[in-house]
Formats: sequence, structure tokens, C-alpha cells
Amino acid sequence: MNTAISFLVDDDPRFLMQAWNLILALRRTGDFPADGVELYLHHTRGIDSERLALFRKLGARTIAVEPFGQGPAAYCNKLRQLETPALRDADRVILLDADVLPLKRLIDIDPGEGVAGKIVDFINPEEEALAELMKGVPEEWQALVTAEPSFSPGRPTIAANCNGGFYVLSRKALAALTEAWPRWSRYCLDRADLLGSKAIHSDQLGFAFAVAECGLSWRALPLTDNFPTHVGKKLMERETPAEIRLIHYHGELDNHGLPKSPGVDWVDRQIAPAVADLREARREMFDNRIFWDFRYRTTPDLGSGVGSRGQVLDYKRSILEPILKEAAERQVLDVGCGDLETFVTFGLTKYLGIDLSEQALSIARSKRPDWSFATTPLSSIPDNFAALSVCLDVLIHQKSAESYEQVINDLVRATTDVVIVTGYDRLPTFGGIVFYHGALGDRLRAHPDVQEVVTLGGYHEAVMLAAILKPGGGTAGETALVQAVRGSVRAPLGENAKVRRAGVLHRVAVRLRGILKGTANRP
Repeated sequence: MNTAISFLVDDDPRFLMQAWNLILALRRTGDFPADGVELYLHHTRGIDSERLALFRKLGARTIAVEPFGQGPAAYCNKLRQLETPALRDADRVILLDADVLPLKRLIDIDPGEGVAGKIVDFINPEEEALAELMKGVPEEWQALVTAEPSFSPGRPTIAANCNGGFYVLSRKALAALTEAWPRWSRYCLDRADLLGSKAIHSDQLGFAFAVAECGLSWRALPLTDNFPTHVGKKLMERETPAEIRLIHYHGELDNHGLPKSPGVDWVDRQIAPAVADLREARREMFDNRIFWDFRYRTTPDLGSGVGSRGQVLDYKRSILEPILKEAAERQVLDVGCGDLETFVTFGLTKYLGIDLSEQALSIARSKRPDWSFATTPLSSIPDNFAALSVCLDVLIHQKSAESYEQVINDLVRATTDVVIVTGYDRLPTFGGIVFYHGALGDRLRAHPDVQEVVTLGGYHEAVMLAAILKPGGGTAGETALVQAVRGSVRAPLGENAKVRRAGVLHRVAVRLRGILKGTANRP
């Protein structure tokens, strides 16, 4: 049996993060890649193709579609998937929302000749509104108002009024619904005044009406096949523990973009292994642009993390202040400028901040509209562009040794006098979204265009280094800028004994694993 798994996203960074989670989860469950299974990521037009590159690398076929409409109609964008010929050629189609996380195989569900889906969680719409809607449908459909929502017992809704996060459709059902589902969804959208805030669920109601019109059979899936983790602990604790096939987290993500555990023991026990595997899988294929766009979109106050706020932020500024004072009239390049929190107070006349996150740059522009910002890659910055280049907390997020080397080489190439950069001189005690590719100080000292490396300070196991460049492309030497660098050395921020012990144990463990694999990572 050939199966098409499909979902849709728009250009909101939250949806791209959800798409990343979803595809990796499908790989974990064995749903994809698998024999006879194709994965389709539909997206609204206007998304930069580069932002979709990771999904193509993971095996998804990306397809651009036009939006279904604006306002409540935007929630019907998923119906554009029905127009994709490849879906109509499949024996079975699985339609998903992006904000779901499969825990068990989805392709094991058989919809027969009809459809499969889980009834809505709550009464939707209210009985009065449904009764008004039903006045415009065949009278015999009144007999279909028998399905009880998961958390609204005794308040029936129309059969097949399913939660839109997870549908399974037979080939026959998809062929019948391709015209009927959008039409009935528009019927509901045209009555948005009646539905009020529930008009955003017109696609779900339209599905129920279309299934009724087409005479399709509906297999009602249990709650645990599409389990909502946003409904609150009390409701979840009332449920009898059972094996969960899929969670529908409805945007409940932490600041790393990982689904939150709802705090219900029997649910948490099933989610935790999946999230742990997801964390590791994302580390193996880390995408900085998706991650940082999500972070700055959802938690802008957090910035890039603990290294960009509070004591560490003040520490960085104390080191940079005398240096930037000397560079006030010269070209300064800030690589990975983020939300500009580090630089915002300095009086620079020739500043360019570059970052791969457009969300971060939007914040930065609002703080200093007099400065220049761009998503221009560092590799395209001209040779000898800046007297001073600063690159804080960027190298630690480079997944590959090749990208790490490229950033260092491009920083030196684009700079005439001094490069200030942070990174690790030893293997850090934590992993997650940071990576280690050898001692940064050793790498800078080995660069043929670096004359000297000055250690300016350190924080959170990272070092802040200044690479003084050899004369040639500019005015390196004992200039006022170089003298300011020498005068800006600070003691590292304190690292307590517990952290130091953890660091030693972590590095020993990593080294032993490397030896066992024959690929020791030498700090």
C-alpha cells in the first residue's frame, strides 16, 4: 500500500520549528522513510527556499501552495494539499498539523474505504450554533449528531467532526473530498458571524459535512491516537492511562522548540523518550536559522540565552567598551549580532550587523535604526571590509568542523586590524546546541594572518579572544585600537568548583567514548 504523509506550514518561525520536530519524529517511529511512503511538506508561497533546505535534506518533498484565504480562512490553508496530484495517486493519505509529535507508527492505521480521525476535544461549535448550521444541510443529517467530544460528554456534535491534527484518508475518500471539503468549509466560513471565535475550525466542520455528503465511513480513533497535551492536568489525569500514538501539543514548546511535558506522570513517561531522541536528532542536523528565528520570535526577552543577558552581558560590554571607543569612527562588523543587546549602547558611526535570523534583525533595527543590518552571509563580505570584526557566541553553534573553520577564515579575511571572537578552548561540560571543534586559541594562533592572540576574558566555559592581525591588508600593529585591546583584559567570570568537577568528568567520559569508537575527541 502506497502512503502519502502530508502537512502544511506558513512562514511563521514557529511552524518551521514544528516541522523540524515532526519530520524527525516520523523518522523515529519508522513512518518515514519507509517502503511505499512519501512525505510532502506543503508551504504557503513566499518562504525563502533556503529555509526549506533542511526539510528536503531530511527527505520531504516541498510544494508551494496559495493560501486558502485570510483571517479565519487561513486556518483552512491545509485544504490546499488536496490539490496535489501525488496525494491523489496514493492508496492512503495521512494529513497532519505541524504541531503534532508521533510517538508510535501512524501508517499502521487503516481507514478502510473511508476516513479515520479523532472526534474534537470539546464541543465545537456550541449546540445553538451547530443547530443553525444544520438548517442549511439535508434534514437526514440531523441523525448524525451523535458523536460526543472527548472532554464534553453528553453534548453531542456531528459525526466525523474530527480534530484537524490527524486524519487518515483512503484513496476513495480523498477523491470524494477534494471538491466537497473546501466547499463545505467555505459554507462554514460564510457564517463566521454565527460561529464567532470557532470560525477558525471551519475546516473541521467542513470535513464532517463533506464526509456526510459523500457517504463515507468514519473510523473514530481513540483519544490516545491524537492526544492533546494543552488541555490542563486535571482533564488528562481523569483519563485511564494507555499507550499514546501521537500527541497534539498545540504550540506548547519550550524555549528550545521542544514539546513540553504536561506534568501528568503517565503522559510524561511516554513523551520523555521521544523528546530526548528528538533533542539528539536535532543536534545531528542542527539548523541555526530555524532555531534562532524561533527563539527570537517566541522568547525575545531571552535573546540568544544566558550569555546575552544579565551579568554576562555586562561583562562583555565592559571588555568591549574601550575597544569600541577607539573604533568609533572606523568600520565595525558584528557577526551574529542577534538582537543587538551587546552593542546597542555604543556610539559607532560605521556599523554593520549581520545575522541569519531575520527575526533577530527586526528587533535590532528597532533599537538602532541609524545602523545597517543584513542577513548577508559572512562569506560574501568583501576582503578587508572592517577594521574590527566581533563575533560573539557564534562559533559554539557551528555543527560541523568545516563551518567552524569557514567562519574563522572569513572573519580574518574580512578584517584589517583586530578580530574579537568567543569560543571554547576545551571541551564544554554541556552539549545541546553547542559544539566543540578543538581549542579556539590554538586555531587562531595557527592562522597565517594572525600575529598575536590576546585572551580578553571568559564566561560559561567560553573564552573571549582578540586576534591581532599581521600588517598587510590594513593598519595592524601597535595602533590605538590594538593598545585598547591590550588594555581590555579582564579576569574570567567565576566558575564554581561543582561546575569544574563536572567539566573534568564530562571530558573524561567523552574521551573514553571516543577511544572506544576509535575517534577520540582531543580537547
